Amino acid sequence: MEELIRLDLEQNWQIVVADGGGWAGKTAVSDLQQTLQKINGRSFPITKQPGNQPTIEITSMGGDGEGFHWEASPNRVRLQGDSSRGVAHAIYHFLQMLGCHWLAPGDLWAVLPSKTQFTIPAAGAETPAFPGRCLIIGHHAFMKDVNDWIIWAARNRYNSLFLHLAPNDVGGGSVPDWFWQVKQEEAVKLLREREMTIEVGGHGLPSLLPRKLFKQMPEAFREENGRRTKRYNFCPTNERGLAVIRQNARAYFAARPGYDVYHVWADDIPGGGWCNCAQCAGYSASDQLLLATNAVAEVLTEVEPTATIAFIAYLDSEAPPTQVRPLPNVSLLWAPRTRNYGRSLADPTCPINTPYYSETLAAQHEVFGGKTAVFEYYSDAILFKSVLPVLSHIMQQDLVRYRDLGVRTMQTLMTGTRPWATAQLTNWLFGQLAWQPEQDVDALVAQFCQAAFGAGAAEMVGYYGALEKVFTAVLHQTPDQREHGFELTLSPWQLVKKPMADMEDPIHATAATLQARAAQLPQLLGWIGEAANHLAAAQTHSNSPRLAAEARAFALLRPWLKFNSYRLALYAAVKTNDPQALQLWHQANAAYEAVQAWGASHIAEPLYRQNFKTMTFVFWGLRLRRIWADEFGNRFATDLGSLLKLAGGFAKMVWGYMRDKRRYRS
Repeated sequence: MEELIRLDLEQNWQIVVADGGGWAGKTAVSDLQQTLQKINGRSFPITKQPGNQPTIEITSMGGDGEGFHWEASPNRVRLQGDSSRGVAHAIYHFLQMLGCHWLAPGDLWAVLPSKTQFTIPAAGAETPAFPGRCLIIGHHAFMKDVNDWIIWAARNRYNSLFLHLAPNDVGGGSVPDWFWQVKQEEAVKLLREREMTIEVGGHGLPSLLPRKLFKQMPEAFREENGRRTKRYNFCPTNERGLAVIRQNARAYFAARPGYDVYHVWADDIPGGGWCNCAQCAGYSASDQLLLATNAVAEVLTEVEPTATIAFIAYLDSEAPPTQVRPLPNVSLLWAPRTRNYGRSLADPTCPINTPYYSETLAAQHEVFGGKTAVFEYYSDAILFKSVLPVLSHIMQQDLVRYRDLGVRTMQTLMTGTRPWATAQLTNWLFGQLAWQPEQDVDALVAQFCQAAFGAGAAEMVGYYGALEKVFTAVLHQTPDQREHGFELTLSPWQLVKKPMADMEDPIHATAATLQARAAQLPQLLGWIGEAANHLAAAQTHSNSPRLAAEARAFALLRPWLKFNSYRLALYAAVKTNDPQALQLWHQANAAYEAVQAWGASHIAEPLYRQNFKTMTFVFWGLRLRRIWADEFGNRFATDLGSLLKLAGGFAKMVWGYMRDKRRYRS
């Protein structure tokens, strides 16, 4: 049985730092002092020499790991970290045992205990399952608060931040490069003070060969159907083109010195973006990408000798390269975007996830000598259309599988169209589970709910449980719906005639599959109602502003989930000529309109409001209009209206982006 001891912080405690290690330890010691002072109003002096009063003693072993252990008695707490980072984790774990939680950035989500007497375990030790635990900042909606996210991440067991950048992103899944330049100086200082790994970059590889050079040197660009084209990527075997790429890579790295990992990826398209010339014909997409990455890596070795560059295994480069081997400073970034998020990677009943992703990752892992990071999408509100799904148990099972496959670093991409309306359980839980995946997930969710919602905690556990059931159902994919059309370079008219079908959209599934899944509709609606009832019951126990924030978020989740539920039934009805199709279309459209109305009411900043409106129209509204045009209405009038709405939405988004760019730069 675990031994417990009682601490009384009303006494005159001191903090003795025998050896706090480097900056991470020193920063955490300062945070410890300030937090304890906030709890009881007393001072907690920091000294190097112990006295006779109760003492919190902090020591670094001076190693490389991030593990820690603690020993506690009523008058002495000893926190010892393997390294400076380990000291920081020991301190935040100690504060967590006292009841301190930082559930999201911002004062609203900082939870400090109101008591001064505590019961904690007398001893314990922890080590992380993954050496790297990374939060990816993937949209300027989060970059504007990047300093708050850095502090939050360090307190929640993350040890790395990845700035997912692009030269001129106007609201997609990355941060405009210029916006990072505005925030960079202070953010890097905060990161270095916490000894966090810094990663930067994104889909910037094609920009190293400027498209304006096409007429001058067409042979440097890729060949498609016997003709050279400047669309997408380039020819990675052409030495003249590679010379330009190396020259521009040198300038790119020189302008961004001092980072730990650089990301210079190919175009973000599902396939067909590489070269078919005679020299490239024997190379797969993965081989061609690795040829290009190696060329850039050669330059990085000279400019930043201690840094690494990531080869992204993504879409058509998921399969391992067979003709090319990575240079020593090239690491693997595994990005399983088209997996089934309704099932875990360890689920033997899922033919999409199992065994493909485990086997392919294992093969890539071997090629890259175990230098593997996984770029996961649990926090990607572009993929999940402006919300983060509750996938607590799936995430935990995934992380156990990734650990068993030897992955070193786990990352979660946080992107979207807007700032969050509430604390996101997914982000907090990822930090806990990436540290140690074999934890009791239900206990962690209960801990989050107790910290966030107090008297309403029990109902909120039920709320998240109901949401998890409906999310795993609507996000589930079957092999026959895997044809995703998310190429982002289609013309507006093509988008109107053939709307995108990204991830959870099952438009390509067979009628039999859709009918089977549509039969779930009453159950799905029941789970949504169950979540609503739990939230309402929680609000009868507490009127906290955190519950009010969650209620605002649920005002989006509810129609979002209803839309996805009705859409399954609508697609089945359309494919089988069911007379209920028209009624289901109206039900799906009402849910879609409610989502749009939420954005208009709850997103304050015009740019983010327009991003939200445009994205949901592109991925949802266009499909509904396409069905209306084909099944129920006037095709020409409907398509023309869709085209005008689409063009107007994009124009407003670009205009808003340019306005904000001028504002932030000034």
